[in-house]
Amino acid sequence: MTASTLERWAIGAVVLYTVVLLAVTVKLHPTPLYFVETDLVGEYIPAARDLAAGHLAAGHYSYKGPGYPLLLAAAAGPCRGDSFLAARLLSVLASGCAAWLAFLIARSFAGPAISLFVLGGMLFNPTFIRYAIEAGTDAPTLAVALAATWWALRTGSSRWLFLSGLAAGYATLMRYNAAFLVPAAAFVLLGRREPLRRLASYAAGVALPLAAWLALDPSAIGHALHNNNYLNVAYELYGRDMPWDLFEAQIGSRFHSLGDVIAFDPIGAVARTAWNLGDHLVADLHELVPLWIGVIAAPGLILWLRRRDSWQAGIHAGLCALALAPVFYSSRFSLYLLPFYLAGAGALLSELPRMLGRWIPKVIAAGAAPPRSWFPALAAALLLPSAWFGFQQLEKNLADAPHEARLAGERLAAAGLGGDRIMARKPHVAYFAGMQQVPFPPSGSLIDLISRARASGTHHLFYSPIEQILRPEYAVLSDSGVSLPGLEQVTYWSSGRGHFYAVYRITDTPLDSLAMDAALERTVLRYVQRRPGSPEAQVFAAAELVSMKHHREALDRLLALERAGVLDPAVATLASTAYFELGDYEHSYRECELAMRLQRPTGWSFARLATARQRQHRYGEARDLYRRAAEMEPGNPEHLENLGLACVALRDYPGAAAAFERCVRLAPGDAQARRYAMGAYQLAGNPRRAAQILAEAARWGIPIQQMLDPEKRPAKD
Repeated sequence: MTASTLERWAIGAVVLYTVVLLAVTVKLHPTPLYFVETDLVGEYIPAARDLAAGHLAAGHYSYKGPGYPLLLAAAAGPCRGDSFLAARLLSVLASGCAAWLAFLIARSFAGPAISLFVLGGMLFNPTFIRYAIEAGTDAPTLAVALAATWWALRTGSSRWLFLSGLAAGYATLMRYNAAFLVPAAAFVLLGRREPLRRLASYAAGVALPLAAWLALDPSAIGHALHNNNYLNVAYELYGRDMPWDLFEAQIGSRFHSLGDVIAFDPIGAVARTAWNLGDHLVADLHELVPLWIGVIAAPGLILWLRRRDSWQAGIHAGLCALALAPVFYSSRFSLYLLPFYLAGAGALLSELPRMLGRWIPKVIAAGAAPPRSWFPALAAALLLPSAWFGFQQLEKNLADAPHEARLAGERLAAAGLGGDRIMARKPHVAYFAGMQQVPFPPSGSLIDLISRARASGTHHLFYSPIEQILRPEYAVLSDSGVSLPGLEQVTYWSSGRGHFYAVYRITDTPLDSLAMDAALERTVLRYVQRRPGSPEAQVFAAAELVSMKHHREALDRLLALERAGVLDPAVATLASTAYFELGDYEHSYRECELAMRLQRPTGWSFARLATARQRQHRYGEARDLYRRAAEMEPGNPEHLENLGLACVALRDYPGAAAAFERCVRLAPGDAQARRYAMGAYQLAGNPRRAAQILAEAARWGIPIQQMLDPEKRPAKD
């Protein structure tokens, strides 16, 4: 196949793919999905609208620069101001461009056959298809980053190097981790002739978008150099299994920069990053790349990297992997690496005929098809299942779209509530209603929920399946005709297929816990009676009863489910909580163990086991379990404090001092943690460190008298 014919086939495939996905996104995707499109409607579209109006609000750029909102603002004009439509079209078009650029890059270092395999692998990849449809920064950033890579690899021309730098700088303004493109290109250019001239052209391109941003708003340098992405690194290093809201509130405030995050535990940070390099690679080879391609991509990468012409592309891939290693894994973060994994798989497939030709010469001599002709068949056998799986997944994702949020928002907009505030778990309903979203609080009773809504000037509350999943303690709000003190249901809709919504008005009715409990109990009973035979209804009812501290009634329902053969981690977790509150710690322990067998254990799970053993005065087991909890959530001071108290009970004073020391470092303004640490160091025979901790308290504004209060000990009951 000639080069021109190859390009025509590739262009045709990209155009067909783009047209098909444009039809899908316009006809079948009217409602934003819950994941990346949460950021789209809650953050990027408001930022784009502000930019279109000439405003640069700093609050929109805590984690990312203005690159994507600028594109979105430009694309919304031709779409008559429909920002969601603009985002969808932009995502599909960018994915087509990214596939084409991946083909060009692969052709430059791997040859025509492998480049076609890379193109097919991109177009048929489930993750790539998903984020071509789910609009966000993923596809546009990928397209710009691959453009920067292609222009850096293809030529030494100053013009193309300037364009490469321009694309790299703009990609960085879309996602800060795209900054890896700059050192990658620098390494490549240093290996060529006249490196300084080439680097100057490239640097000029990089500087242009950054300078333009600073010209728009001189304070932007603060976002570029001090954005909040260090919290993502802190979460991966020290939070991990903790809910993000809890981590941000309890631990995130401890850190103020990436330097703070690394300095807290430098050895641990390096070790975790090194671990993640391998762990992310393994995850990529079965999540980003389908497993049946991933198993040949791994050895194929080694084969590909042995080629002389692969080192420049390899540097780009390696630095991208390094940039992603300090943060939690998501397959969409690794989309830039997809062409390189596919090139590795293609390299192995291309070498297979030669290897087979050595291994089975007799078969060839007998008249079988020559091994080289097997490459297209093997490639098709790998790519067609990938395409089928990708479109099956796409169909499922679109079927799960939260249409209830769009319908509710349109109804509220028609009622003239635009500009008002509405409490919801996701910003979708507020987007369609033209209202301002107020997030649900992390936890609390219904009285707390209503009180917070009133305090924030919120007049409406939205409850739908996503709220029911993430806030099951408010499950009674999912029923029709609900009326509770402080809440008046104003509209309700249900499709009968798991989609519903309920909108409540926040009223001025005085809140009384006894009246609320009585109303909730009546509502819970009605909720269950309307759903006879539904295990889910029993679980939701039990959750409500636990929140009302009716633990015995909740336990009766949960045990009935278990006797009926229901194996659900939510049932076991609720039963563990009910038993614990009733003082039956052994059964609480066993139910928690059951929940851990039914789903991946978390730090909370080990802490619950540890607390049960601690209440039984089995401090050795409690210490080991608290240590497991602290390993899973190394930045959670509660686990560390309990670990220290268990060590004190066992007279392991050095172990207690080490645990309390970490508490002090995580929460230096916590007087209790400092008192515990001082006492542990005294008992461990290190009064000097105890005195230092006392002296440090004054610098954190803790009164000396407060530090000298009697030291608490582990509970003995």
